[in-house]
Amino acid sequence: MPGVVWFDGEHTGIQTSMFSYRPAQDVGVVGGGHSAPGVNEAISATIIGIVGFLGSLIGQSQIGPAVDAVLRPLYMDTLFAWGKWKSPGRAQRLGWSHYHERIAEGSDRAYTLSWLLAMRAAMWATREQTRCTITVTDNAPWRIGQNGLGHCFLGTRVGFTVLGMKPGRIFVEQISELKLEWDRSTAPLWKLQIGQREPEDPVMKALELLQDFFGMLQDLGVM
Repeated sequence: MPGVVWFDGEHTGIQTSMFSYRPAQDVGVVGGGHSAPGVNEAISATIIGIVGFLGSLIGQSQIGPAVDAVLRPLYMDTLFAWGKWKSPGRAQRLGWSHYHERIAEGSDRAYTLSWLLAMRAAMWATREQTRCTITVTDNAPWRIGQNGLGHCFLGTRVGFTVLGMKPGRIFVEQISELKLEWDRSTAPLWKLQIGQREPEDPVMKALELLQDFFGMLQDLGVM
């Protein structure tokens, strides 16, 4: 429940507004293509061991690799090669008509860290998005400024309404960009970008920063 809410209407502090909304898309993500590490190797070792043991009973203990070579196309990348994750909450919000699933790009080998990140990135890219760009007059009724100097500033969660939407519905997003505009014939106006400018997964961003950090340590000779 943010304290700062702009109500769009004829007699408000909002001068201009541009609103965009995209509902969530797929409720599930599928990723994979190759078996998890160690699965193919375990199946191969099992076949060679069992067939080799049976072959030793008839004096053919070296038959295991030959049988494994014949059966390899049948079991290679078949077990634990795919995985799916579904968001029940997203499916309930979208109702009975929605996209069911999509392939996560970059998730070639199932049940690995890269597979997990690719699955998360796909869910992040298909999430619900709300963006709004509004031009407001300062002190009408909210003052824009840092803590102690105004009611809201960069990063503050604020609310806004959109003309034509259901009465009483307030969208809540963070202020991501502020720009002060004025000229000789126009009073100073604040242009606010509310919502994310470019979708970016926070986990992927953290991993990129961590990778850069370790890269700097390597350049300094610490690692």
